[in-house]
Amino acid sequence: MERPISDMASMVNEILTFVRREAQGMVIGEVERHLLSLVMAVGRAALEEFVTEKGTGYAGKEIVDAQGSWCPYVRDRSCSYRSIFGTVSIRRAYYYTPGSPGVFPLDGELNMPERGYSYVVQEFSSRLAVTMSYEDAQEILNSFFPVKIPIRSLESIVGDLCDDVDRFYEEKAPPEVCLDAAVTVATVDKEGGAA
Repeated sequence: MERPISDMASMVNEILTFVRREAQGMVIGEVERHLLSLVMAVGRAALEEFVTEKGTGYAGKEIVDAQGSWCPYVRDRSCSYRSIFGTVSIRRAYYYTPGSPGVFPLDGELNMPERGYSYVVQEFSSRLAVTMSYEDAQEILNSFFPVKIPIRSLESIVGDLCDDVDRFYEEKAPPEVCLDAAVTVATVDKEGGAA
């Protein structure tokens, strides 16, 4: 476990060396752009360390799934988690019994998104995509972050967002009504005078 931490310390030292030496011959905008890529690499290494510390989610030889079925441990399986820092591989313990969809306990513990894109990536991309074309949103994301999102995935993320908003309002309790509340009604005629 110490190797990734020493790698991160090395990366931070690389940043300090860069700003003290090579960056001194650059203009501030170039330094800032180069620092962004270095900081993203540190973020990715830190996220990988977090995932390593979490482990695989192995919970013993068998677990009980949501339907009450006993599912034996089968093997560890990897998935790609596309974060704002780049793609991180996550090894997860997999439990399965015939007739069951299978269980990855770590997914629940981490609150893994249904698609392979992190919630941060989905938030960034959906905020961009609702204000501009999918192509422009994709270009902005690709130019600043080490994550590649196909147009089709952007479309799906924004579509899911619409479904989530509808579901939120369907599940939200209606506001309480105060029967003693006063209601004031005012009207205005065409000439702007109050009635």
